Amino acid sequence: MNVGFALRELRLTGPGVPDAVVEFADGLNVIAGPSDTGKTYVAQCIDFVLGAGTPPKAIPEAERYATASVRLWARSEGREYVLARGLTDDAVQLTTPDAESERLRAKHDPKRRDTVSYFLLSQCGLAGRKIRTAAHGATRDLSFRDLALLTLVDEESVIRARSPIFSGQNTSKTPESRVFRLLLTGADDASVIAQEKPEIARSRYNGRAEVLSELVDQTLGELRELGVDNDLSAAERRLVAQAAENEAASSALASAQKAAAPIEGQRREAWRALRKVESRLNVRRELQTRFELLRQQYGSDLERLAAIAEAGVRLGQLTEERCPVCGSAAEHHQREHALEQPPPADVTRACEAETVKTTALLRDLEVTLDANATVIEQSATERDARGLELDRVERDLRTSLQPRIEQAVRVFRESEMRRQAAARVVDLLTRLRELQELLNVARAQRTRPRADGGLMGASAGEAESFVKEVERLLRQWRFPGVDRVTWSEASQDVVISGRARGSHGKGVRAITRAAFNLALLRLCADEDRPCSGLVLIDSPLVVYREPEAGEEAFPRAVKDAFYSSVAADFRDEQVVILENDEPPPGLASTANIIMFTGTAAGRSGFIPTT
Repeated sequence: MNVGFALRELRLTGPGVPDAVVEFADGLNVIAGPSDTGKTYVAQCIDFVLGAGTPPKAIPEAERYATASVRLWARSEGREYVLARGLTDDAVQLTTPDAESERLRAKHDPKRRDTVSYFLLSQCGLAGRKIRTAAHGATRDLSFRDLALLTLVDEESVIRARSPIFSGQNTSKTPESRVFRLLLTGADDASVIAQEKPEIARSRYNGRAEVLSELVDQTLGELRELGVDNDLSAAERRLVAQAAENEAASSALASAQKAAAPIEGQRREAWRALRKVESRLNVRRELQTRFELLRQQYGSDLERLAAIAEAGVRLGQLTEERCPVCGSAAEHHQREHALEQPPPADVTRACEAETVKTTALLRDLEVTLDANATVIEQSATERDARGLELDRVERDLRTSLQPRIEQAVRVFRESEMRRQAAARVVDLLTRLRELQELLNVARAQRTRPRADGGLMGASAGEAESFVKEVERLLRQWRFPGVDRVTWSEASQDVVISGRARGSHGKGVRAITRAAFNLALLRLCADEDRPCSGLVLIDSPLVVYREPEAGEEAFPRAVKDAFYSSVAADFRDEQVVILENDEPPPGLASTANIIMFTGTAAGRSGFIPTT
């Protein structure tokens, strides 16, 4: 992550007493130990330094301590800050990496920047964001205390039945729901101007109901055309049966194709051999054509040489005569300007020598022509044999295996069509059920429009990715009986396998509350949305290990899976878990483990013993 902050150290100091220190790291941090060792006091000190109005609960061990300080790492800036606050003070001392000190107000004030709330929101990328406070459209600046409800979970809040986004104050429900929506979507309420008019809301609900009613009628019409009843369970059973039939047909087709593979391999080999012979034959024929042209050229050369030789003989037999132009005798001609010409006898001898060489080349060419013709004849014979072999293999493939494959393909296609038809029916029936539920909700909203002007919290569409992440975490934790996790717009909470989260016992509420907060952190990190980058949860597993009366015992493997999953999934974020029981062996290699023993052996607790 490149937004938010991470704890590095909590330090408690006082005159004449040793400092109480807990160090943190990125990823999973586990502070484990029995009751009364200071785990909850650690969480209270952190919350107080980060701007909480209530100081840590007084305990005898801490009565001589005066100041709590938190060293934190600002991810976006890549540097550390120290926030220190007296346990009875209303101000927070901020020390920067340059050793400069600044006094911050502990209480949020939207008109000031010298508050611990503004400092922390700046690190989270949320400074100056607006949230809606009422249905009529009033807004206010976001405070870090708004985020604290989803960042720091105490041991009492973790088991409450209400939605994790609510503190329990009715006057705060709207801003608390808008804070969750801000983290979920990244969109604040800065653009909110006014409340939607009731008549507009009713018109919108009427339009939604009309559209949904039309979609229900269309779906019913499609089901009637298919000639099926409205029994979704029966349709799902038919789909399972058709899927099994389709799988058997697919296996039969694969078997037929596997049986044809050897003969198909023979056919490919025969085809490649035939192509190879034909290629060689074509090359030889082309060479033969070129050799024939060369032989014609040699014949033409020999004829030309014979003609030149004969002309030389005839020229040598001629006598010198007077010039036909001037009539002078040959001896009176001036020959200084004439070029040296070989005598005709030399030309004749040269032609005879060239004729001998060309004739030898022609004889070699005739031998080559005969040899190449023999190769051509052999290649043609081999081509015919290869062609017959290919015809034989193809005939075997057509007569013995192709009908079997065609039959298997036909059976597979028919079973696939039946499977698709069954799947279509299941889809239509599922859509019909969902549309009817939405239609009932729309009709209820149409007849009883909400006094607050509409949904203030997150919608089911906005929470879709979030509930998928909750479901993924619960499955990784081996939470028993997880079928599907959905979002309830009414309660602004998750519904696990068709049952509201708050309707479970304390143990399930605690661990699902952890899944709620961690899923939100995971979603913000994955989608690069502004957030604190930190979740601290006090005792998410201790109650789960000891279920209430009437609840079934839970598998112990859930605890081990919880720790290993969180350690693997939140390496770049920071998660702090406070628990009574010791985490599973081997976790120390992937998490920062701090053990309080409550005895003289090891570290007794957060406050050093003297």
